Amino acid sequence: MAASGDRTLSEMERSNVGIAFIVREKFGWALAALKRIYQFGDTPFTLYFVDCGYPIVVRREIDAFLAGRTNIVHIPAERFLFPNESLNLIIPRVQEDYLCIIQNDVLIEPSYMSAMLATFGEYACDMVWPMTFELQGSMRKPHRDEFTDTQIREVDGRLLVQVREPPPAVPPPPVRPIQHFELHTLMMTTRAANLVWPFPAINSREHIDLAVHAFRRGMTVYVNENACASYVLPPIREYDQAFFRFRWDLPVARGSHVCVARRWNINPFPGSLYFVKQHSGYAAPDRVLRDRPEACEPDIYAAESV
Repeated sequence: MAASGDRTLSEMERSNVGIAFIVREKFGWALAALKRIYQFGDTPFTLYFVDCGYPIVVRREIDAFLAGRTNIVHIPAERFLFPNESLNLIIPRVQEDYLCIIQNDVLIEPSYMSAMLATFGEYACDMVWPMTFELQGSMRKPHRDEFTDTQIREVDGRLLVQVREPPPAVPPPPVRPIQHFELHTLMMTTRAANLVWPFPAINSREHIDLAVHAFRRGMTVYVNENACASYVLPPIREYDQAFFRFRWDLPVARGSHVCVARRWNINPFPGSLYFVKQHSGYAAPDRVLRDRPEACEPDIYAAESV
């Protein structure tokens, strides 16, 4: 895999977006995610690839795909990392104007990057969240869309998050300001990234932590529902089990909730321990899929037709 020293000056000058390609919870969809990035990445970019435990069989296929590409900054880690920890390694290295988080089980769709960049150009905002879907088998549905237009409010020195308001009389426009978003994929200016860096080493509620941090700093966040991406839900493979258990460790999740609630004085705090308990069940032996001869999952979703 090419390292940062292999990028030519001309490539560094052309690249306007740094892609933070980080592990979310599993490894097998990384190759499909990378293929989408290189197929539909319609603006020059630098790929910041954090390797924090990829199985050898998966890395072999990824390395073959990336061979000969020189727009890659390879960041090895000696242990498993939470997504926030991977971002902490990437942000000080980013030289581009924009940072785009794409977790390694996210499949972007055509015009994703250009639509996101156009939002910055038109609205001079700090962060942009795309329309995000969940994929599982033949199921595809919007991800947490019921929280997209919820608000953050400050009342008597404490914060209220995910505050619902009466639905609008007419559907909201596809590009609009928001306060809450998720981290499966998100683009921000590098200036904004440096202002919210470093991130706490937590395994859940990261999106609330970042949304509140942006709110506290007076940042402007937009959603652009014309930019689309999907993340792939489990099942997971045998080689994913160790990382998946690390990612969704329940005691760490409890500590993460306490960390975010205390950091921003959020009361009441919207917990997700039920989700962590339920989701971690995908690592149970009877629910894990056996490894395939081809380590990485095939991209079964036709991006051009969704």
